Amino acid sequence: MAKFGEGDPRWLVRERQDGRNVGAWHWEEKNITKGASDRLKGILTNLQLLEVTECKTTEVSKCNGEIAVCRRKGKTFFIYDLEVNIKWEGKLGDTKCKGEISIPSFCIDEPVPETKIKVTTSTKGEDAEVMLELVKSDGVRSLRATLTSFFDILHAEFVPSVEIPKEPTFASTEGIKLDPNNPDAIVSPEIPKASSGGSSSSSSSPSTSPAVSSSAVPSSSSSSSPSSSSKTKLSTKTINQKVNFEAPATELFKCFTDASRLQFITGSAAVLTKEVGGTFSLFGGHIQGSFKEIVEDKKIVQQWRSQKWPEGHYSVLTLTFEEDKSSSSSSNIILKQTGVPSDDYDCTFEGWGKFFWVGIRGAMGYRYKVL
Repeated sequence: MAKFGEGDPRWLVRERQDGRNVGAWHWEEKNITKGASDRLKGILTNLQLLEVTECKTTEVSKCNGEIAVCRRKGKTFFIYDLEVNIKWEGKLGDTKCKGEISIPSFCIDEPVPETKIKVTTSTKGEDAEVMLELVKSDGVRSLRATLTSFFDILHAEFVPSVEIPKEPTFASTEGIKLDPNNPDAIVSPEIPKASSGGSSSSSSSPSTSPAVSSSAVPSSSSSSSPSSSSKTKLSTKTINQKVNFEAPATELFKCFTDASRLQFITGSAAVLTKEVGGTFSLFGGHIQGSFKEIVEDKKIVQQWRSQKWPEGHYSVLTLTFEEDKSSSSSSNIILKQTGVPSDDYDCTFEGWGKFFWVGIRGAMGYRYKVL
């Protein structure tokens, strides 16, 4: 172990001279209360609450609080705490009803399924009481679904405005010099000049200068040749995890089949086609694969691989979603991943917690525990 003050200067954390927060490693926060509150008011106004009879919201009479988009360690998430009041009206038979929906605390600490919602009516009579009960059940269910979609809107409209800055990634560090007095400065190696009598091809050859990759994730395909990998049988392991979330299984299923939610959860590019045979790409292409089986709201089977795994090698990922029998407001995700290369087992195992379970908690507000 190196003594204090004698560490490699590349690992020392200090302020950059150009002021850039590369990779969004340090905490950044941007207040988006005005724009986000206006969008929330927009989706909560003229919202149809019931299908069996005419009933809709008419006005958001109060929307107080704060909403901020934050970044830390390359992940983007939202912090919010709002008090919302909504006016509604409807008609049942010959009776016109009016009332109010109150959400005293719409915040990150309470998942949407558990957010307290109070419904009242100022109209008297038997029909008004029936209408009130309908709004408390079916109407509140529609309202919760709309509040959940609000996160997708926030991600689509406000995350692009806080793009994470990146630096070029060097595919090879051979010949690169570091200035110990300035760890952020990379000094390119000197390129030998061609002699007057020699060929100029040596000075223009790619091997004489460091190759710069435009991807944020370095490729590892050059680490082993196809011939060597085919001769050696790859050692693999199986990952098993079970996680309980305070959310319905239907919502957790969407966290893995809806591209906008996945992008919101992982804080990086996510592309997928939700169908058997459809492909997916996460973390800007670092994780790729295809759907082998989809049972709506219950099960997903994928061929799944990391870019750094041997070329052509895929694991088989099975995600099962089940309602928690001991609690009506929570569900379990049962994960089984076979064929994970042994040398990447620990990294992959921990990655599920760091990038997905924590990501769902931060993005969707669902509390969880590993079983």
